[in-house]
Amino acid sequence: MDNTPKIILYTIPIAICLLLCNQAIHLHHIYQQEKTRYQNTRNNNLKNTLYVFHMKAANKDDICSFNANTLELKFLINKNFFAYKLDPQKDIQTITRQADYDIRDPKRWTLENFANYFKENHDLTQTWTASLQFVLTDSTGNIKDSYPRSVNKIPATPEYIDTLGFLTRDILYATYDYPLAAFVQTAAWPIATTLFISLLLAFCVIYLYLNYRNEKRQRENQKEYIDSIVHDLKHPVENQKHLCYLLPHLSKEEQIEQAEKNRQELNNMLHSINRMLLRSTDAHGIVLTPKTFNLQEMLETVTAPDRWNTPPGKSFHIRLHFNTPDPMISGDPDFLQAVFQNLIDNSLKYSGEEAEIDITCTAPDDKHARITIKDNGQGIPSRELRHIFERYHRAQHQGDKKTKGHGLGLYQSRQIIIAHGGKINVDSTPGNGTTFTITLPRTTKRQKY
Repeated sequence: MDNTPKIILYTIPIAICLLLCNQAIHLHHIYQQEKTRYQNTRNNNLKNTLYVFHMKAANKDDICSFNANTLELKFLINKNFFAYKLDPQKDIQTITRQADYDIRDPKRWTLENFANYFKENHDLTQTWTASLQFVLTDSTGNIKDSYPRSVNKIPATPEYIDTLGFLTRDILYATYDYPLAAFVQTAAWPIATTLFISLLLAFCVIYLYLNYRNEKRQRENQKEYIDSIVHDLKHPVENQKHLCYLLPHLSKEEQIEQAEKNRQELNNMLHSINRMLLRSTDAHGIVLTPKTFNLQEMLETVTAPDRWNTPPGKSFHIRLHFNTPDPMISGDPDFLQAVFQNLIDNSLKYSGEEAEIDITCTAPDDKHARITIKDNGQGIPSRELRHIFERYHRAQHQGDKKTKGHGLGLYQSRQIIIAHGGKINVDSTPGNGTTFTITLPRTTKRQKY
């Protein structure tokens, strides 16, 4: 058995998983980039606002001066004078800004006032401000203040850190979340592309699996079908061969009995050949070879009682009503005969002990012929009617091993009728039988369907 479909079935999902992983990594990379850009923007807002707030919260009585030539920093705080010699390696601008914090008014410079001032001077989203948290520690790491929630430990991974003051060396920590909505808004196209690719790949996997399952079931049904065909053809051929040896030695009554058995077996062989013809439509398509033939003669042939075998105790009557003056139509007689035989076979198979089948041929107009096949069988439930022309569907007999069939006959019959440019419809009521109506054009062109 060829393992190529199975290998493909396993290989493609692996490739799809790798592609999805690649897309996930790509999205994560975009997420990190957007998060870094977002944090840089927010941190710059915090830094600039912090410097302005230092100035606004400064004590008016305190003085701060800096001599760039001597690198000397002087403070007058609460009438006490302080002077410091600065290291030339230090960032003088940063130190000057930090010094502003040292001369703040403690009543005005609080985390709560700073947070409110920050929110008032920036157009902030509710999502971001809801997660914003400030923590202020002294130079030894002890928490001096926190806002808006009281915390008892320094954030492990703060988004923003700033040293406040040259003298006190207080440290400000700020933490906030990167809102998912911001990422979705900035990376909408990559996310949409990834989702589209994911859905497309998922659809491909599902389609591949269903196709593989159908192909596997088709191979199983094909094997079962071929085995049954071989059995149906082999048995009557062997009997015919055996009869050639026995016939001269049998009595007249035995010859008649044996001839009847052979007739039934030859009928089975003929039916098997017609099923093989129907089955060929799946393997090679339907290549029609249309020619003009007598539809009435064909229907009389397929409805002849001696053409059908029934189990013991079952009787049947097939009545033909040909109500059109012109019996000649153009089509492929081999395919059409196989279709009529399949429909009659179904009527016999699904009828009771006394099968009544009426076949009527009419002419709805000059260009069409209409054939109806009506039986008194068990009928088809309404929920099954829409599926009876589907491949492998056997209606209420799905999974029934006692009733022979593969669920292909009606599907293949419909394909043949459509290839002729015709239509086939079904009407059925449980307990009141089933009626198939076939409409065929009187002229069919040579084509492959």
